[in-house]
Amino acid sequence: MKEGFCVEKIKTLCRVYITDSFDNKVVFCYTLLFPALYFVYMNFKQIRQAHHYSINEISNVFQPYWAYIIFISLLNTVIVTTIVQRESGYYKEFYFIVGSKWLIFVANFIIQVAFILVELLLFTILGMVLLRSWHFSILFSSLLGGILAVIPVTLGLSILFVFRIKVQSLSVIGTLLFFVLCYIAALPSKTPLFHLMSLLNPYKYTIVLIGLSDSFVNNGNISFSSLIQLLIVTVAFCLIGLKGFSKFDIRPILDRL
Repeated sequence: MKEGFCVEKIKTLCRVYITDSFDNKVVFCYTLLFPALYFVYMNFKQIRQAHHYSINEISNVFQPYWAYIIFISLLNTVIVTTIVQRESGYYKEFYFIVGSKWLIFVANFIIQVAFILVELLLFTILGMVLLRSWHFSILFSSLLGGILAVIPVTLGLSILFVFRIKVQSLSVIGTLLFFVLCYIAALPSKTPLFHLMSLLNPYKYTIVLIGLSDSFVNNGNISFSSLIQLLIVTVAFCLIGLKGFSKFDIRPILDRL
């Protein structure tokens, strides 16, 4: 009876978050429109050519865009949105109605993951249509990468819950964080240890995880050294998540001063 009641609460919250997500056009521009336009700009010459590209050629081009969609969506629509809702008192109001801060988070997480998978599909379909090269395995690869990445990346980003961040600073911090992580992700990995440490960057982690899953789906190959490193970092993200979520307080910062 209690489990069924929780499910009904999550369904109700999901409907609320679906409405909010459709109303938030700015997030849509960041997560899908921007990478789509940037893809067209960066690959305009290839798009104009009547050439059939191989699976590996297309997937290598798509992987950074998939990673961007996954990472920026989780950062903005899950982590940052949760902090904004807390500081505005929205989260606290929901808590008094639902009785659990985790049900609220889970409902939003479910909806945002669904949107991420849809955006990955739309971007991949658009890219293959423009390049005039169609491979169903690439569609599956994009979805698999998204499904595998969403939980550990969210846990890694939950470290932001530990800090007292005011709403006025969120947009600046979020933008700065993304560019810093992108810059760090582009640094060459000179040693296996450095590569392992670099995977603690959630954006780099997403790129490597997508590349590994894509290689497995399209070529049947898998790098066991990369897999072991990803597993180690996944455990680290789980520990970070335990710390981040344990420190998450539904009260706005001003109420705790």
